Amino acid sequence: MKAQDRVYEALVHVGNDGVTAAQLAKKLELSRPVVSHYLNGLLKEERAAKKGTKPVYWTAIAERKMWPARQADAFQNFIGYDGSQKAVIEQCRAAVNYPPDGLPIIINGKSGVGKSFLAGLIYRYACDQGVIDADAPFIILNCADYANNPELLSSTLFGHKKGAFTGADQDKEGLLKQADGGYLFFDEIHRLSFENQEKLFVFMDKGHFRPIGENKQWHTSKVRLIFATTEQNDEVLLGTFRRRIPVKVHLRSFSARPFSERMQLIDNSYRQEAKKLGKDLFIQSDVVNQLCFQPMEGNIGMLRNLIQLSCAHAYTANRDQETLTIEQIHLPEADQGKNIPHVFHKKLPPMQVRHDGKEQNVWNDESSELTRHIDAFLQVPARERSQKEDDERSRLSLAFTKLVQAIVQLKQNNALFLDDSATVHAFFHEALRLICERYGLLVSKASKEAMYAAFLSLNDLQCSKEQLKESEKYLAQSFPKAHYVAEKFSEKTADIMGGRASGF
Repeated sequence: MKAQDRVYEALVHVGNDGVTAAQLAKKLELSRPVVSHYLNGLLKEERAAKKGTKPVYWTAIAERKMWPARQADAFQNFIGYDGSQKAVIEQCRAAVNYPPDGLPIIINGKSGVGKSFLAGLIYRYACDQGVIDADAPFIILNCADYANNPELLSSTLFGHKKGAFTGADQDKEGLLKQADGGYLFFDEIHRLSFENQEKLFVFMDKGHFRPIGENKQWHTSKVRLIFATTEQNDEVLLGTFRRRIPVKVHLRSFSARPFSERMQLIDNSYRQEAKKLGKDLFIQSDVVNQLCFQPMEGNIGMLRNLIQLSCAHAYTANRDQETLTIEQIHLPEADQGKNIPHVFHKKLPPMQVRHDGKEQNVWNDESSELTRHIDAFLQVPARERSQKEDDERSRLSLAFTKLVQAIVQLKQNNALFLDDSATVHAFFHEALRLICERYGLLVSKASKEAMYAAFLSLNDLQCSKEQLKESEKYLAQSFPKAHYVAEKFSEKTADIMGGRASGF
């Protein structure tokens, strides 16, 4: 039984009178902070209730019949978990659930993108899944703290025996042993010396290690490992070490996130500040636009600092107001850029944030405009053939032109998530070059990029087979030559992407 379930069972036996966290801790022989942590977890899951203040009394709520079917997913707290970061989260889930002890993970990304936050969610997800105990340890080691003292890092990581070096007056247990049964997170792993990388990959292979000064006995520990770095793996990690980390994920920078996710990150950060201040917030349009589109070298970390500072300035100036208005003058002077463009040639709406979190901001995700254009284009072949053929061809061309223009506009404003990569870009343009040479086509650079953006967007289009079949049939009838070339281009991209030799 997981520790949190033990706390719940104890609450059930207490009855309706309730019990304090201190009393429950004594009963269960656990520390009060640990019990409080589980009680708050039960509160969020609506399995416990609290009443009173100083002291607070806790009671159990009858479990719902369907409760066992609902399993928590900590990754839902990561903005973009079902969007631009979906592939990352799927890899993390796979690493956690892989039997018997999961797989090591390395998280790459620039400073401030949320590597440490994701590491914490991986741990929480593992607890929720029951692959580690609910009270399993989660220990963080920042390798940068020991960059100039690799010997001290060895001692901290592996432990040491009494007399191993001057000042070692007793045996010391290292972090590998302290994290037994849980997770050990190595932040800034690129600062780990090559010697310690070698010692660590021996542990990853064998599951055992020797503390400093131990020459006879091997020590064991069952610990899962997470690594994080801002650097390129192949530039800072030994090849033998890299090969022992099968799961590699990369977190996108703030400016590379889709528009909707950037807005969610801004909204979420202001909600945290509103809750701390106990005041409602009104964030002016210029501030929202500034935060959404200005370059963020420090990424989400920098965003949160700017938001916190803007709230601090507004609170200092108007602390007696029920609602604080966040203006552009409340941002640091260096960040009050005057050249940040208003996306889509219009101003973003202001945000209203309540400190009780009851109301949510609703903004128009401009990518929904893309869906509208896609639907309009696909509906053309489905309509009755009541117009002249030339009129139908003209209408279809116009619908497709608007669709491509919408895709290009969204891509330019970084409001549309496209699963892009240098490899896919190269493959696409090579296929297009071969097609143009084969059929004597002249395509401008702008048109090629527009076609590429459309290719990425439409590649993930979800629609019925019947609708696609009807559309293709109509296109073949209305534009036979273009349809023929498009078929050849489709074959070519499939051949290249599949790594097969091709011919026409």
